[in-house]
Amino acid sequence: MEKLFFIVISSLFLICCSSSNNTIETPQDNSIIGSWQLVQAYIASGGSNNAWRDIENRYVYVLKEDGTFTSTRFDACDKGEYSYNETSLTLAFHCENFTMGIETPEGTFVESASMEDGFLVLSPTYLSCDEGCLFRFSKISIF
Repeated sequence: MEKLFFIVISSLFLICCSSSNNTIETPQDNSIIGSWQLVQAYIASGGSNNAWRDIENRYVYVLKEDGTFTSTRFDACDKGEYSYNETSLTLAFHCENFTMGIETPEGTFVESASMEDGFLVLSPTYLSCDEGCLFRFSKISIF
């Protein structure tokens, strides 16, 4: 019994006194890098029914560290380059002659962006939403 007590105490001592100079890196919850899936939309209609609504057509943006992205949003184009500055996300799709006819320049979509409660919240600057339109994206894992 005495040996068991000594082993337990020794183990606790080693655990407590082991290299305290090591820093533990916490994940960047606000990192834009990763896979983001559209999950909800908030489109104000001026009435009292304003609320976040679940989305069925859940397209995905995969934002990579090198500034490139892939997307399931459009059938005609699924890749490009992006830039992010914590207030806006610019997605420049790189497919020949790709346009939806609502963006300027063609193929480039600029979104107001913010991180809220772990969600990436985007609001299109290329649409006219009198009372606002917001889209929530949730970070997902793709295997």
